[in-house]
Amino acid sequence: MLFVSHDRYFINELANKIISVRDGHAKIYNGNYSYYLDEKAKQAAAAQEAEAQKAETETTSSASQNKGKLSYQEQKARDSQKRKLERAVSDAEAKIEKLEAEEQEIQTEMENPDIAASFEKLGPLQEKLSAVQEQLDQANTDWENALETLDEFE
Repeated sequence: MLFVSHDRYFINELANKIISVRDGHAKIYNGNYSYYLDEKAKQAAAAQEAEAQKAETETTSSASQNKGKLSYQEQKARDSQKRKLERAVSDAEAKIEKLEAEEQEIQTEMENPDIAASFEKLGPLQEKLSAVQEQLDQANTDWENALETLDEFE
C-alpha cells in the first residue's frame, strides 16, 4: 500500500518502509518514520565527520608542504590520524564481511523447502534480508568513503 501524508504520527504508526525522493533519486528505508529520521541523522553526522576529516587533512597536508619537515608532535599527530583512518577502513571491511555472512545465512534459510513453502515464515525472513542488504549498502558506502579519505590523506 502506498500513502502520502504530511502527518508524521500517521506515517510512523502505519509505515514499514519509507521511500525518500530527493534530488531526483529515490532511497528506500526499511522501517517506520522514526527509523528514517535516525538514518538521515546518521548520514548527516557521517557526512559532517568526513568533511571535517577532509578539512583537517587538507590543513595538515598544506602545512606539511609549507614546512618541508614536520616537527615530532606534528608527525605524531599525522601518524595517529592515519592509524584512525586505517582502523576505520578495517572496521568497515569487517562489518561488510559480517553482513555478507548474515545475508548468505538468511538466503540459505529461505531456500529451506519448509520455509520456502510457508508465506508466514518467508515474509519475516524477506524483511530481515532487505534490512541486512540496506545495512550492507550503507557499510559499503562507509568503506568507500573511509578508503577515499585515507587515500587523500596519503
